[in-house]
Amino acid sequence: MYTSTRFPLSALLALSLTACGPAPLLPNPGNSPTPSVPVGSPSPVASSPTPQPTPSAPLVVPPAPGQSATPAPLPTLAPSSAPPVTGCGAAAVLKELPLPTGLTVPPGMNARLYETPFKVGDVFFDDQGQAQVFSSDRSKQEFSTTDACGGWKTAVTGDLLAGINGKAAVPLKSGDGYLAAIDYYPDGGNRFGGIYTLRPDGSSTPLKLKADHGGTQEIARVPRTDFLLPAELKGVEIPAGMQMQVLRSNYTLGPLGTHFYAPDGTLYIMTSSLNRQTLLKLDPLGKATVYGSHDLLRGPIWRHGAVVNGVPVVSMDFAPAAGVQTRGIYQFNPDGSVTEWKNAQGHDGLHDILPAPQGGVYFSDFENDNVWFKADATAAETGTLDSSKGTIPGALASLAYDSLNQSLFFLNRIEAGSWWGSGPGVRGVYQISGGLASLYAQAPEGKDWDGLAYTDKGPHGAGLYTLERQSGNVLKIAADGTTTVVVKGLPKPNELRFDPQSGNLTVVCDGQYLVQIGKGLTPLQLKDTPSSDAGWYFADFENDNIWYLPAGSEQEVGLLDSEIPPGLFSLAYLDSRHELYALNSAGGWPFGGTPGLYLIQPNGTPKLMAEAAKDTNFGGLAAGGGQFDKALYWSYPSQNQVLKGGPDYSSPVPYLTGVPKPGYLAFNPAGDHLLVVVNEGKQLLWVGPNLGSAVPMASPTPAVQDQVLFDNGNIQAVFNLPTSATQFNLAQASKITYLQTYHWNNAQGSPGGTIGLKDSSGKLYGPWAVMTRPGQGGVPNAYWYTEPQVTLPAGTYTVVDSEPATWSQNSANGGQGMAYLKGIPQS
Repeated sequence: MYTSTRFPLSALLALSLTACGPAPLLPNPGNSPTPSVPVGSPSPVASSPTPQPTPSAPLVVPPAPGQSATPAPLPTLAPSSAPPVTGCGAAAVLKELPLPTGLTVPPGMNARLYETPFKVGDVFFDDQGQAQVFSSDRSKQEFSTTDACGGWKTAVTGDLLAGINGKAAVPLKSGDGYLAAIDYYPDGGNRFGGIYTLRPDGSSTPLKLKADHGGTQEIARVPRTDFLLPAELKGVEIPAGMQMQVLRSNYTLGPLGTHFYAPDGTLYIMTSSLNRQTLLKLDPLGKATVYGSHDLLRGPIWRHGAVVNGVPVVSMDFAPAAGVQTRGIYQFNPDGSVTEWKNAQGHDGLHDILPAPQGGVYFSDFENDNVWFKADATAAETGTLDSSKGTIPGALASLAYDSLNQSLFFLNRIEAGSWWGSGPGVRGVYQISGGLASLYAQAPEGKDWDGLAYTDKGPHGAGLYTLERQSGNVLKIAADGTTTVVVKGLPKPNELRFDPQSGNLTVVCDGQYLVQIGKGLTPLQLKDTPSSDAGWYFADFENDNIWYLPAGSEQEVGLLDSEIPPGLFSLAYLDSRHELYALNSAGGWPFGGTPGLYLIQPNGTPKLMAEAAKDTNFGGLAAGGGQFDKALYWSYPSQNQVLKGGPDYSSPVPYLTGVPKPGYLAFNPAGDHLLVVVNEGKQLLWVGPNLGSAVPMASPTPAVQDQVLFDNGNIQAVFNLPTSATQFNLAQASKITYLQTYHWNNAQGSPGGTIGLKDSSGKLYGPWAVMTRPGQGGVPNAYWYTEPQVTLPAGTYTVVDSEPATWSQNSANGGQGMAYLKGIPQS
């Protein structure tokens, strides 16, 4: 169960993160359990049950990521159809304060500072440019709209917004409200946790995801759904007269594994991830689509493919240490079904697979040492190497077939100290002839060759090619065994293949780049920018990861497979580079690791871009645009700064200095306003070239909040049909803003009817038609509620429910029907 305790205030103040006003609240390592709630017991204005956690599986560490590169710009995203708010929408309400001594803003920028009526938390802008501010105060449960001239009004109220926990939201493009990320923190005044649809009337519905997410802290909209995006790699040298096209995996696809071609030039790419299981198809016209998705494709293991009779066939290494149990050869049919190719022998060390010219396939096995031929799905496999004729080298890996000379080759991956890379032979390329393997080309001392491919045509020239791991070079192997460098400086290249139609070269690099080198390359076809919500990214600092949730799905996907810092809490998507970034916080459980700014790489690993100083944390993260140079900005509370990231983000520069304890920050869609929460949530700082025309300050009038006037609910088990009247007394005239009754009805709920109030003289107010929301355990229509907005005189009142037969009661409240009433006493 989620713990209900966090660090005491003294411990929080000892961490610079708490200066973020209010950044994530750090849980207490004591792990005090939250008491369970009896079945059917209501809680006031509840909109969802308390989440129950699911332990996440341990993650396996794949190879470390290599050098990152700057993707090339994509077409500019279409602007919102609604014009951004550039002026001030209401008379000034907030008290404007003098700017702090020492505050510096860039030339051409102005600043204003306002005092907030209560402590505030995260901020965000809607698509129309309206700023929204969450409360972070035990006495409040709302978020408010504000502007650069001190305007302020309540936007949404509801129990989901209570407490001092972390809260974040993005507006739904449908206009139906917001998608909110709520940190589960009962001791902070909020017992909800996870992702919720939040409606303008304050009601909410939880998304039922695969896992429970009690540490959700930030949420961001998915701006593109393309599987691949154009990118840029620096430092790669290609032959004169050739082109290079770099495609980067998007977060919608994830880590790239190996790839293979069909005879017509269709390219298939497999993911290599604990969280992804996709076989992508890139057709000769440049259109990328999902060919198939299957659990057999899950995991960072050796997995290779070939197209046989028009259908992909995939070989899989048995690698339980990588978190998967698959092995063997499988055919992935167009209808989504999978057919296993049965083998006569065990093959736990499968590596590569190639179409055989006579039909069927060749495949290599570095445990059952041989290169095997298999005619079809049911035929027994036969070894192409005969141990009685000569020694079979160990560690057989990549394969290539010379179609001009009808010769089969394999790469021997001897590696010192490796159990699978041991055995006779040397590291190099061998040719198979007459059941014997003869050394064709030997890798130089200290050099590792990975991958092998043959092309009979194209701009690179017919021949055999391999990769050199240390340098990232592509080598062409001559008939005498000598090599020539044809491409230099690829970042962590994996496997290579040639397009059978054009002879162009394709290499997967660093688990996230698809590099194509040759002539007449086909440009990638991009999808249109989605006009409706396509999905979201959210951070969870307890169920450690950054998650991708496609729209309409309840199957969230972890973006990171390994090396995950245990404290990721703030997200920003930089449109100009199409990259996702996160801040990590150091501290006690569940935080830890290195505090700083991380690039969330599509290969499933994070890359530290800028590190906070020892014993400090960054506070909030946002992506700027327009007047703010399409760059990343993040707050540094302990340094009283807002930093701006440079081209590689390793050396950020101060953008604002002298800012009192900056925390959360956000930019409006037009990119001409920056809003920063400062001084631990007590003030708001606006920055921009034009902050609008100030409206004369009105006398601050505290917003009048409704309060609980009656509540006879409890957490004990409930029964139907009240045995006593549900009565309450109003000591003074009050405006009734909310009235609720509870209909557990043996875990069935009830569709809803009416609720009214009757005074002591028999006068009936209402009845009012109700709205409903789920109760404990997700029981539909358990809560009936209405918002009468009627003023009643002082006196005694009885709640009248249209369906007593399903109205909940128990002995703890004297058999009264359970009801909950809020209102505003009138002077």
